[in-house]
Amino acid sequence: FDICCRGSELTVTTSCFAEWKKGKNSNGSAKVIPGVPKDHTHQGKNVRVFFFDDNINLNLGSTAGAEDSKGICNLRDVTTGEYIDFSAGRNGFSCDSAFRHTLIHHSTKYNNVLVQANILDAMSNIDYFRSLVRQYSRKGEHVLVYMDVNGTILW
Repeated sequence: FDICCRGSELTVTTSCFAEWKKGKNSNGSAKVIPGVPKDHTHQGKNVRVFFFDDNINLNLGSTAGAEDSKGICNLRDVTTGEYIDFSAGRNGFSCDSAFRHTLIHHSTKYNNVLVQANILDAMSNIDYFRSLVRQYSRKGEHVLVYMDVNGTILW
């Protein structure tokens, strides 16, 4: 988290596919995404973290963000290291939809926005990513964006 916050240019991180498979494709063994509590600052900056992935499985409903649910997001509190359930109705998270096929989980307790990206929406909206970042971030925040590198993101 600290390394990503200090960066001013593109920073690339990686995850371990083998560990995720060993963990039965569960959120708790997936890509680690920093969960930033609402009032937490990093080096005097308010930080908002976005995670765009087409396989985040927000469409699973009330258990989408559970640690043992099938998914790709291992959301961890940056102050405690504890897993954060990002299911709608848990930890201040609620679900919105955008465009035609995109789902978004955002929280009143954490400065996190999790987006189930959709290639059809991205292809038909030139400002797809920027518009979502603008809509869910606040003026003056330091924005970190984590993206899965595949067809939707490369588009």
